[in-house]
Amino acid sequence: MDKEEINTSAPRTYTPGARTIDLVDKAFVLNRPSEEQGFRLDAIRARGRDYAKFLATHCPESAELTLALRALHQASQHAVTAILFNEEVSRG
Repeated sequence: MDKEEINTSAPRTYTPGARTIDLVDKAFVLNRPSEEQGFRLDAIRARGRDYAKFLATHCPESAELTLALRALHQASQHAVTAILFNEEVSRG
């Protein structure tokens, strides 16, 4: 069997769209919330923490509980990100 040829050409690259660039710009900077946003972010995190404690006290320790807690954490982080990425901040 012949040796496979080694591909020495440059790897394929893509030109990201404006939406992707906007997402990257928002995701990789510190998004300081306004005071009002901060109250809502704290409320979201508190409700997530409360529900996580509820699950932890009503379910046996297991891989499934770990998955549930991770999914809840992820959902709460997405909710926080929705606020920070999609609302204009006025600092009055």
